[in-house]
Amino acid sequence: MAATLLGAVLQTLVVFTAGAAIPFAGFFPAIPVAAIVAGAPAGMAVSIGALVLVWWAFREPHFVIHALSAQERSETAWLLFFALILVAFGLLCRKLLERAYERQRAMNVLVRELEHRRANTFSVLHAITKRTLQHEPEAAERLLRRFEAIRRTNDLLTEQPTGALLTTIFRNELEGITSEQVVMHGADVMLPAEQARNLVLIVHELLTNAMKYGALSVPTGQLRIEWSRTVNDLSIWWQEVGVPAVSKPDRQGFGTSLIELCIASVRGSWEPAFEPEGFRCRLVFPLPERENSD
Repeated sequence: MAATLLGAVLQTLVVFTAGAAIPFAGFFPAIPVAAIVAGAPAGMAVSIGALVLVWWAFREPHFVIHALSAQERSETAWLLFFALILVAFGLLCRKLLERAYERQRAMNVLVRELEHRRANTFSVLHAITKRTLQHEPEAAERLLRRFEAIRRTNDLLTEQPTGALLTTIFRNELEGITSEQVVMHGADVMLPAEQARNLVLIVHELLTNAMKYGALSVPTGQLRIEWSRTVNDLSIWWQEVGVPAVSKPDRQGFGTSLIELCIASVRGSWEPAFEPEGFRCRLVFPLPERENSD
């Protein structure tokens, strides 16, 4: 009914602008719309309604039921022919929309199932770690914190699969740390999913060291994080100040090995330095082509 009324309004506009030379033009958009929304019966009902309205209201004598002339019968036959084509087109669009909806619904179910399995996987990893390292609680706690960092990143990328904002990554990792001890500066950058996952692990390791030995281990310390981007890469400067003198460790620990592994996996680089005023480093992440095109 609504589609027929819409067609009548459009047909009235056509008559006022182009005259009666195109008797059914206003109803042509309404026919496939009705078929898409309500199926073939609705499309055919609009077609029949168009015939009746045009015959009764848009043909002389207006608003009088009269016999059709040979020309009007020919126009009616053409309307029915085109109406069938438009109904078929509307049904095709309806089928495509239904398939798209079903695929989206199936995808949503799959995503929910994957999220459920992922949560179960982290629960199993948590239990295995605590059980295996029950006599080494500190090692277990470090490993569990790394798992938690990965889980948070996965949650973030589930909400936005294409990537994560750099500031969001930093804020998530720095949650609970006094804001006076952390200074961040730089325009926000969207990192692709793979780079975001690796950066989270890197930041987690750097932050752990800062809390144990560096700027965040003393009330007077301060952590400064700055970043900037060029066409080809993203540079991040991590600087700790206001801490006792630091020196390079005698041996490379697991955290440093993990940082280097994450850097290598995205073909980046890092330049660590142990200076008298505190630890600092520069991280460089190459930006993919889709970022380069910005």
